[in-house]
Amino acid sequence: MKDGLPHTFEDYLKHERVRYFKIKLRADEAFDIERLKTIAALCEKYIPQNEKYFVTLDGNEVYHDPAALTQVTAKFAGGALPKRFWDAVLFIEQPYPRTKALDDSIREELARVSKFKPLVVDESTENVHSVPRAIELGYQGFAIKSAKGPIKALLEKGTVFRHPRRPANPVISGEDMTNQPIVPLHEDLVVMATMGVEHVERNGHHFFRGFVTHSDAERAAALKNHPNLYHMHSDGLPVLATASGELDIRSLHTRPGLGVTAEEVDRAALTPLDGWTYESLGIK
Repeated sequence: MKDGLPHTFEDYLKHERVRYFKIKLRADEAFDIERLKTIAALCEKYIPQNEKYFVTLDGNEVYHDPAALTQVTAKFAGGALPKRFWDAVLFIEQPYPRTKALDDSIREELARVSKFKPLVVDESTENVHSVPRAIELGYQGFAIKSAKGPIKALLEKGTVFRHPRRPANPVISGEDMTNQPIVPLHEDLVVMATMGVEHVERNGHHFFRGFVTHSDAERAAALKNHPNLYHMHSDGLPVLATASGELDIRSLHTRPGLGVTAEEVDRAALTPLDGWTYESLGIK
């Protein structure tokens, strides 16, 4: 789709100046090394030496053999990846399947990998006991999603910082779960700011083209109230203002609660759910 917005990693490096990257791993050693080297080469090409960039590696539960992660991580650190790129890696997220990620059986391998980079849990944060258990095993942090509840996130942060085995530098990672403007995005940004999360996996604006699903009233209100967060694209559609590589959320602090006021939501343009059934939605 040619919509005037970035589509590739290279586009984002050149035009949006994004400097935080979340990269998925496949648990295929040769493939992952070559792919990461390709990404590192693009970073070298477009990011000046006097600028820093940062990387998080997401295992997404693919390392069923914990020893395989230890092995490839040692290779990453030992020269298989360019030093500037490896130095930019902040942590590795949820490499082990949730069926064993909080089990004593991975304790030794987790400790070995953690000598290279911190590990954090994501998919394994199923209940309020998960994060304390992860910290006890040796993980150094956890990922939050607003979809799992802001109160749960705050509770998890509290348990990490009060845990007897609190890491020296606890890590909190954030993911937006494809949040769209206005309400979901604003609420998520406020939660992340409250948690002290400075960089977030933000992919929601890739799936819809700016405010394409919103009414004219909502578009106008967003541009009026949050000119720092949104801007008008050349084709006349408001989009997220990411050209600086950062999101400016100062205007959200002028809103009560979770960053949204009633005037920013056009209720008349919403589709009512009255009378809808699972059958009408095609769900059995």
